[in-house]
Amino acid sequence: MAVRLYLISVVATLAAFGCLVTPAIPEGGGFATSEEPGEEPGEESGDLPLPDNDAVLVDEALPQTLVCGDVNTTSIVMYNNGISTWTREGGYKLAALGNSDPLYQQGVRIWLPEGASVAPGGDGNFQFDVVGPHLPGAYFTDWQMILEDVELFGGTVSATVQVSCDFGGDSGGGGVNQCDGEMDQSSQEVLSLQGTSAEESLFACGFGQCVGSLQSGESKECLLACVQTATEYSSGCAGC
Repeated sequence: MAVRLYLISVVATLAAFGCLVTPAIPEGGGFATSEEPGEEPGEESGDLPLPDNDAVLVDEALPQTLVCGDVNTTSIVMYNNGISTWTREGGYKLAALGNSDPLYQQGVRIWLPEGASVAPGGDGNFQFDVVGPHLPGAYFTDWQMILEDVELFGGTVSATVQVSCDFGGDSGGGGVNQCDGEMDQSSQEVLSLQGTSAEESLFACGFGQCVGSLQSGESKECLLACVQTATEYSSGCAGC
């Protein structure tokens, strides 16, 4: 009882001198809390920061088909989803993956236009020519953004392009002779071709080893290598 009266006396004395502080209790009870250091009142944690370099495919106009030797102007549009600005001088380019491409004959990089600048949130438009190879078949082309000597980044764009060849009537027996027969799997044969037409004759002997043209009277040796099942090759070897 004496202790209780003493405490009441102390409290009364502190209150009389203005030294008594009553803690504020938030509405609804509980304890008041302060914001995290460096955080504005009421601020919530936002999204993760964007990377320095990132790209998203917006549009592409890669061909689905090509004819041997034909040139097709195409384009790939990439969205700058990072925080860095793309410039030609800064080393930002479109790269052929694997440092090669069967349809692009001018190197393995597509440059931004001179003086172009693609800020974050902008689109980079890369235009270039692709050329149909000299032999028919399915050709795979794939591309991705690169900061030269630093990193590949962002999404990739790819397509499988079907290439067909029309060697014309003179690519048959009337234009190039000694080019009919068949081969077994994994075998090879050297053919001696001679132009017999008065006009230049095109020929394609398959598997990328003998494509070109012959003038009348001109001869050329052509190596065919069969790597599939037994295959017939027709006049001009166009079907081998």
